[in-house]
Amino acid sequence: MNQNRKILFAWDMGSNWGHIGHFLAVYPALKAVGFECSAAVPDIRTYGARLAAYGVELFASPRSEPKGRPPENPGSLAHILVNRGYGNVDELFGMVLVWRSLIKAVNPSVILIDAAPAAILAAESLAVPVLHLTSPFFIPPKVDPVPDFLPERNASPPEYRKQLCTQILTSVNAVRERFGLPEINYLSDLYRSWDSTLSTFPELDSHAPRGDNTAYRGALWNMGVGQPFKWPNVKGPRVFVYLRPLAQVKLVLNILKKSGWPTVACCPELKDNERKEYLSDSLLLSDQPFDMGQVVREADLGVHNGGHALVSGLLWHGIPQLLLPVDAEKELTTRCLLNIGAAVRPAIPATETTVAMALNKLHSQSCYREAAEAFAARYSHINQQTVVDSIVQPCLTLAETRTES
Repeated sequence: MNQNRKILFAWDMGSNWGHIGHFLAVYPALKAVGFECSAAVPDIRTYGARLAAYGVELFASPRSEPKGRPPENPGSLAHILVNRGYGNVDELFGMVLVWRSLIKAVNPSVILIDAAPAAILAAESLAVPVLHLTSPFFIPPKVDPVPDFLPERNASPPEYRKQLCTQILTSVNAVRERFGLPEINYLSDLYRSWDSTLSTFPELDSHAPRGDNTAYRGALWNMGVGQPFKWPNVKGPRVFVYLRPLAQVKLVLNILKKSGWPTVACCPELKDNERKEYLSDSLLLSDQPFDMGQVVREADLGVHNGGHALVSGLLWHGIPQLLLPVDAEKELTTRCLLNIGAAVRPAIPATETTVAMALNKLHSQSCYREAAEAFAARYSHINQQTVVDSIVQPCLTLAETRTES
């Protein structure tokens, strides 16, 4: 194997399979062209065994846990970064030092970034190029202050966001000075990469319009590691479910069990004794991911929390969705899909009645499927493989460039 063809996947913020799925979607193609892959992830317990099974060298990503109790719905990316220690010089410097040590140990030709700005700073200090795999939520537009995620809910005034941005920039620039790097003026500069192309569609960019010449490659959605399955042999629309938290899971499963529609549901928080309560001829339940390639070929409806990867994969294959967002990132993605016209969301707060009404509306009214199919037709000229290729090829180019230098 070419010793200069090494990849480090660096992930810090966020949770759930969508993040690790970004890397797993490109991993087979990277391996096929001779890259040795390592990964730094924030939750070894959840994702370690899966990555180790693929022969990926595994590290725990350095991170600074929130001090005190963070806001349940942070008002902006600046709120998130302050809670993660980016507004404190010593905390940020410590994270960057650990990332530098990790990068030196791996000696990658390129780093694939998923919501890990401290890793980007460390990479820049070592002159290692980075490419983004993350959803657009974690890459802010070049404005000051950064946008309020949900202004009608959080009431985060511009003056306060400006204060947070200044605090972060002061800390970041102090760390940059220690490594002989020039100052930056916008939070978006912290996310600069060798290729600024975003792994999404313009309609699903939660920060659009960005006011620049942003390029989009399409989304990474199929991690290729889910289990194959057989749909329950009953009549009705085939429903795919991936849900957290537990209260929403139980609410939705009750509705689908009563409907008798064939349902395949991944519900990681549902315990074994609780799962037995919902087992029926129409429901297949698991705490592990299902084969998403099979899901998008065979499902009629999707029900989930609005994660970017899952929204993208289902929409790209013309499947309408019922969304129950649980955080700001998923709320913004949900609004993008509602604007497209390919989704419904129940009235808030969600109850068994409102969710059942929304699900029946999604199934009975053709406008949602038509909107999803129109989107799929609009992007039929690209597919998951073309998106993967658009990432692998720059990795090859950068590996050759570093070899020559």
